[in-house]
Amino acid sequence: METPIATPSVVAASPGRRLGAGLIDVVLVIVAGVIFTLVFGSQQPKGSLNMTVNDIVVNDWGVVTFVVLALAYFFVAEASTGTTIGKALTGLRVTMVDGRPATPEAIFTRTMLRPLDGLPYVIPNLLGFVVLASSKKHQRLGDMVAGTIVTSTPRPPTPQPMAEQQ
Repeated sequence: METPIATPSVVAASPGRRLGAGLIDVVLVIVAGVIFTLVFGSQQPKGSLNMTVNDIVVNDWGVVTFVVLALAYFFVAEASTGTTIGKALTGLRVTMVDGRPATPEAIFTRTMLRPLDGLPYVIPNLLGFVVLASSKKHQRLGDMVAGTIVTSTPRPPTPQPMAEQQ
């Protein structure tokens, strides 16, 4: 259920819609990570000419590079458009809590706190989701610190047939 907040035109997105958007983005980031690993991972031959995905290893720098690129995806997408692919597909947008477009500084802050919201890593993003689901404005920690909120983008009105308009 969407939750109205202080500014009547700003509606906090429901936890369910945020979860859906997050799952889409996570799938995209994982696919990118697999491609990244296949392209840049080091090969560990096991005495055979036939290599498999199991023979590809990512070193510590590969993991760090992947995390930086994943965070860059969220920052660049949200700072430039206010949305990620997952948010766009689910009709969500990041704004300041008063409804103004989110500033690059606020997006940077919320992006840098994603790893904290992602705890514990054995159940990814559990902390962020619990905080989001229990907060009045459905904000994760990164949103609270940055002063941002994820909102439902207004949907265009559904066109009515001519007979119903009269």
